[in-house]
Amino acid sequence: MGGPDEQLQGPGGGDSAGGTYQQLTLNLFLSEAEQIQNIDEAENVKASSAFSFAQKDIDHVLRLGGNTDRLRERVTAEFEKQKPVPEIAAALQSLYHGGNGFTTDAGRITVWYGEDGIHLSYGKSARYDKSAQVISWEGAAERIGELLESGQFASNVELAEAEGYERSLLANKLWNLYHDLSDEAREAGYLPSLSEIKGNGFPEESAWLTEQLRDPAFRQPLTEEYAAFWTAYTQDRNLLRFHYHKPKEIWENLKDLSLSHKAFSSEMAEVPAVKQFITEDVDLCQYFRQKKLKDYAAFLSSSSSFCCGVR
Repeated sequence: MGGPDEQLQGPGGGDSAGGTYQQLTLNLFLSEAEQIQNIDEAENVKASSAFSFAQKDIDHVLRLGGNTDRLRERVTAEFEKQKPVPEIAAALQSLYHGGNGFTTDAGRITVWYGEDGIHLSYGKSARYDKSAQVISWEGAAERIGELLESGQFASNVELAEAEGYERSLLANKLWNLYHDLSDEAREAGYLPSLSEIKGNGFPEESAWLTEQLRDPAFRQPLTEEYAAFWTAYTQDRNLLRFHYHKPKEIWENLKDLSLSHKAFSSEMAEVPAVKQFITEDVDLCQYFRQKKLKDYAAFLSSSSSFCCGVR
């Protein structure tokens, strides 16, 4: 991918009206439904290039959007593991979700994070806009990688804290899982390393575990213990009292701690910011959980309608 002034492009370029006509000419023997589908696909390809967003505005979307707490630290942690782009892209898809709105020099940009990539449009909605520019998740991963290399994705503090924050998230998952072990699991002696947790209640105990996860001498036996527990749990779900935990995710997180990590640096004390607004794609129930009530009043005064259903 090119330099900071180049643009991440949506899928494919526009086609001329002649191209659409030629496609229909070659497909005379298709069913009516298939011909209609081909017309729609051709029109969608043409529409996808209707908007062109400046690279600096796309970078704002990558840095400031996503609706995940401490997003830049979590994204940075994924890149520090030096995994292949497709794997990083899959992680980004889980970190960026919902919708965002940004007011830039180019006007209002509406963003929706979908399964196929990041949808960008001008106006109040991007989720169902067929003319939206779509940046694939792999394209987003490549651009974020460039921003990290140039020190333009996250602040110096965020970069310094990324790995530690990831360990703290894993420590919280392990703490919760261990405290949900059933009496049967405790009697069987599963996860003995976690029985050594020190502290007075959750915050202190999780902080202790976060620090211990730095040490290979602690991490290696814990990983083996967890593998044994997970295998047993697949055969007997009574080993846990509650089943909201994600055993596979915890297993992957544990293995990732042992990967060789790459350090990134930046001279930025804070990332560039732009004014944000609530789009019509945003579920207000989700918004209440993530934003302040005063912004909701501003949304009602500036928008006449909205749609719900964001996961």
